[in-house]
Amino acid sequence: HPHALAEYGRFLIARKRYAHATVKLEQVLRPRPRPDLDPFEPAERADLQRALGGALERGGLWERALYLYRSAYALNPSDPRNRISLAVGLCAAGDYAQAIPLLQPWAAEGVEESVRPEQRALGLYTLAYAQEQNGLLDDAFAAYTKARAWATQAGAKETLGVAEQAKLALRRLNPNLKELNSVPEAR
Repeated sequence: HPHALAEYGRFLIARKRYAHATVKLEQVLRPRPRPDLDPFEPAERADLQRALGGALERGGLWERALYLYRSAYALNPSDPRNRISLAVGLCAAGDYAQAIPLLQPWAAEGVEESVRPEQRALGLYTLAYAQEQNGLLDDAFAAYTKARAWATQAGAKETLGVAEQAKLALRRLNPNLKELNSVPEAR
């Protein structure tokens, strides 16, 4: 039964048995001869693709993981986890310029209200990191500041240390921004 196999794959991921989980999830996600025979709704298929991408990523198979993150995002772009996974994967691949527009909407106030505070904190931190790596230091500073605020708002739900990491990034960037802003522009 495909749903039971999918749950078993997720269980294996929770147990950090990524190689075994990969086999099970690849079995479940195998293309069907006809799309109407697919036992999964698009949102569930996207969730499984993201889970398989995470397992492959942990095994060092970044290219395949990135492909699955892109597929998951294409299937269900309204799930913030798909957006974050794709952006993190792009950053890991060094493609910061592609990660920025994925998360840029989260920097605006009142946008994407369905995104939970801990998700928004991670998304904004990832955005800031991509901006920093792309040389957009003022934008990165603003995004790190927002990431820290959202992580603080998330409280106990925020378990990835985003608030502390953002605080360290702000300390790191602050002297650089002062130095850059004091240099006169070339004419």
